[in-house]
Amino acid sequence: MKVNNQKLLVKFKSDLFMIGAKLDGSEQRNKEASYKMFVDYAFSSMLQALSHMQIFGSELYMRKQVRKSMRNINDSPELGQSVKSYCELVRACDPFTDVFSMLHEELLLTGRRGEGLGQFYTPSDIADVLAELMPLLTAGKRIEDFCCGAGSLPLAALKRCATTTPEALSTVTLILNDIDELACKVAFLQVVANMLVHRVQIGEVLMYNCNVITEWNETYTLMVGYKAPDIQPDSSFRAGQFKAFKEVMDLCKDSSERSTKAVTS
Repeated sequence: MKVNNQKLLVKFKSDLFMIGAKLDGSEQRNKEASYKMFVDYAFSSMLQALSHMQIFGSELYMRKQVRKSMRNINDSPELGQSVKSYCELVRACDPFTDVFSMLHEELLLTGRRGEGLGQFYTPSDIADVLAELMPLLTAGKRIEDFCCGAGSLPLAALKRCATTTPEALSTVTLILNDIDELACKVAFLQVVANMLVHRVQIGEVLMYNCNVITEWNETYTLMVGYKAPDIQPDSSFRAGQFKAFKEVMDLCKDSSERSTKAVTS
């Protein structure tokens, strides 16, 4: 990661851990709680932003439990600032750079033998190497990961596609699944945040949450899904993305000045 991006990562983590700084727990437990609250809040914010893009021809599906949980998300200046810092970090990095895999493992999995689910995430540098060994993505192709974790492997594939064959992204179908709901939220959050911040289109994104061996064919396993319009003028879509990105930042503001700086900087 570049030096400036590393500074933004440090700032993001500092803002992130402020969310639960006043909780009555150990420092480690407060950090874990901060991370989980951030994921819920940011996931909800990105979904709200995507829902505002439907007027431009896209489709958005959310499981009933997801819609219900969105209505129960608490707000705070610390949460808003942390999402703002995250969006600034995403903006500074290359499209589809994995930010969360190692942070997720550091906070929730390290020293715990995968926390009951055997979860051990692929570092982003290894994921990038594996993506380089894959055939180039072309129009209409699919990226599938049925144990996606925080999304390091599919993000690496999308990152390479954005660099080598960017014209294919708008027709790519991304199918993700994980048994851990929090991991699902993180993976989907990372994909959507990059779409909005970098104004990049992906044809379809399907996020499943289930045991892929025993539940895959069940209809309730689709957690969230996004489908882009089949035909959409580039200028209109970009206008929609800008509106959606502004909506995310407006959700996070604690003053009109913060909102203005977030969108125009």
